[in-house]
Amino acid sequence: MKRCVLAIAAALPLLASCGGGGDSYPPAGPNEPPPANVEGAWLKFDPAQVSFAEKWASRTEFSITGNSQRALPDTFYVFIEYEAGLLESSFTTTRVAPPEGAVDAFRLDLSTASPFKGNHKGSLKISLCQAFSALTCRAPIEGSPWNVPYDITVE
Repeated sequence: MKRCVLAIAAALPLLASCGGGGDSYPPAGPNEPPPANVEGAWLKFDPAQVSFAEKWASRTEFSITGNSQRALPDTFYVFIEYEAGLLESSFTTTRVAPPEGAVDAFRLDLSTASPFKGNHKGSLKISLCQAFSALTCRAPIEGSPWNVPYDITVE
């Protein structure tokens, strides 16, 4: 797994920085649904699953929006864990207007990193934190981490 961290401040897009990071969480198997996150039910991701096909040696840009039922802190940090080589090591985030029924929202803009040919299945493990140190979440926000399943086919 590769661990990335991103700091976001209210309404400001920022670039992420990544570091090596250990495998503190095993990936979900290809046929295993991610466990239910009762404590994190206040945050929903759209899309709930990332699925697409791409040509080998190309990159696909995609977005995931987090829609929150409660106000998020002005500044928080996003950690994403994923299969090594799957995504670019930097991504951006933007505070966005929440849809009807949500209180707060943010968008993560990501890109694949030209992964190996084949079918890549697993989950993006997304954690929101109030404090971090040495690319480690020191104060996770209640409900962290959330799993966003992915199914990416590289032809």
